[in-house]
Amino acid sequence: MDDILLWKDVTSKSASKARAYNDLAMAFYNAGLLDKAVTNYKKALALRPLPMIHSNLGVAYQQKGMVDEAIAEHRKALEMDPFYAQAHANLGIAYSEKGLYEDSISALKRAASLSPDLRIRRNLANAYRRAGRWQEALNEFNRLLKVADLPVLHNDLGLVYLGMADLYRAGREFERAIELDPSYADARINMGTVYMRRGKHAKALKSYLSALELAPDHPLVHYHLAVLYEKTGRYQDARRHYSRFIELAPLRYQDVVNMVREKLKHPEP
Repeated sequence: MDDILLWKDVTSKSASKARAYNDLAMAFYNAGLLDKAVTNYKKALALRPLPMIHSNLGVAYQQKGMVDEAIAEHRKALEMDPFYAQAHANLGIAYSEKGLYEDSISALKRAASLSPDLRIRRNLANAYRRAGRWQEALNEFNRLLKVADLPVLHNDLGLVYLGMADLYRAGREFERAIELDPSYADARINMGTVYMRRGKHAKALKSYLSALELAPDHPLVHYHLAVLYEKTGRYQDARRHYSRFIELAPLRYQDVVNMVREKLKHPEP
């Protein structure tokens, strides 16, 4: 909140400065106060419509689940500056959230041609994964891992192998991610999924519970625990974790939330 106080002070002393409102909006965004972030990005744009501010507003919209509005803002940024790599990247991420994977790949390839940022290449690799273009995803992740042996890249590569139903290689990558970062909850959740698919329920439970200890408010750990408990006949535990998933799930999981709500309407067998 210190950043918010700082930029509130700046805007109070220079109310005509678009960048000051942009920086205040970023402080609200980083604090999870998305409505206030949007309000201040709009104030900044009213003063000076810069491409960066349009794309920043788009990112805030994405976090609010307003993906169409996000796409419109990223496009406005690119109309003003067609060589703005981060706006291409943000647009690619927004397309991916809409399930427009080929459009996502095109936007991220354009971003990667304009910037050497590894995060953009990672997003491109994940766009290939979501599109089911497995070999291109593998190639991209393997290139990235030669540059940086990061746990997040091993986790992402594991998801590629999981999508290909190669449980051995998927597990190996998740284990490497955990080795590099024992506090990496997502990798532990994914390792639990590998165990689940192999029918090793006790090991899956251990992996999910270790993730829960690390990240008690992670919606996906509650969802996967619920699925496991339901599968193994622990219906009260399943309902408890499904309910917690509904409480925590972001807007992009709305379809899953609706499915879980329907499930909870019916008594267990």
